[in-house]
Amino acid sequence: MIYITRFFSNTKILLSLFLLTLLCVIVTIQTFTDTGLLPLNKNNIQLLLMVNVVFFILLTFGIFIKLFNVYIRKKNNELGSTTSKSLVFYFLSISIIPCLLIAIFSLIFFNYGIQNWFNKKIENTVNNSVNLAQSYLSDHYKLFINNVLLT
Repeated sequence: MIYITRFFSNTKILLSLFLLTLLCVIVTIQTFTDTGLLPLNKNNIQLLLMVNVVFFILLTFGIFIKLFNVYIRKKNNELGSTTSKSLVFYFLSISIIPCLLIAIFSLIFFNYGIQNWFNKKIENTVNNSVNLAQSYLSDHYKLFINNVLLT
């Protein structure tokens, strides 16, 4: 357990974890808009959302370990602990609250969107319209060929 806390208390590790999380969010957004590396389907969306959740949990865990280290330093009255406490408090108040709000609303929105995209009624409607369009084109193609042959 002590190795895990040392690992996550490293600022470079937390920064790289933040950048990985940001990259994963960008890939997820591009996949939702169907302009990314991954095609838009149910399995890719579920995988990307799970990876986003895992990175978010790891990042939150790392931030809480940093907070715990600040608390220990404050308790031991180390030099600079008050400044460090103030910086961590400001960082949390500025970044964590909006991140949590965005994460919660985006998960609700994406879940609702995915359920509507892959709904059976919508899938049947799309399949029926494709069949209708194909039959319309084939009928007009036959009429066109008959008119050309008669002329």
